[in-house]
Amino acid sequence: MRIALDGIPLTLQRTGIGNYTFELARGIAQTLPDQHVELVAPSTLAPIQIAETDHPPANLLFRSAKVGAISKRWWSVGLPRYIRKNNIELFHGTNYEVPLWHPCTTVLSIHDFSLLILPQTQQRRRVVRARVRLPIMSRAADVVIVPTEAIKNEACERFKLPTSKVFCVPYAAREFFQPAPPEQLNPARTICC
Repeated sequence: MRIALDGIPLTLQRTGIGNYTFELARGIAQTLPDQHVELVAPSTLAPIQIAETDHPPANLLFRSAKVGAISKRWWSVGLPRYIRKNNIELFHGTNYEVPLWHPCTTVLSIHDFSLLILPQTQQRRRVVRARVRLPIMSRAADVVIVPTEAIKNEACERFKLPTSKVFCVPYAAREFFQPAPPEQLNPARTICC
């Protein structure tokens, strides 16, 4: 199977969604070592940023898809063309977007609704884009993944999605998060208790 994930969150300074995207791609590649897994972004953006400490599996590839005058319209032309040309069978939009015309199965991650609920805390163009595109993307995707039951309920209600299409997949802690030994916790316990 050929699986691709949206690599755009990794072309910028890495934030929560960038970490989610990389860790998800790494987890899929580790779980399916015989499968082709890639993170893809258009060539109009900076290359995908991977730290030396990330240690991606050998079957996780990073692609900068060459785009031209028409295919730079990434979600409507460039990505669908890339998917067809590279025989991608599953595409996961990790940051609220999937291709508008998808020649393969698509999964959409919706992390929260802050763009719609708290527009004053977001960039105006991102808010306008989310208001227009998020309902379209959520209906176009074959499957929608959310982190909590509350987000699932809100997605189903807000976008009129069948509950059978929306799956709650809680986030996991990154590998380097480990329980602290008791001797490290004792100073904090005495301060707050």
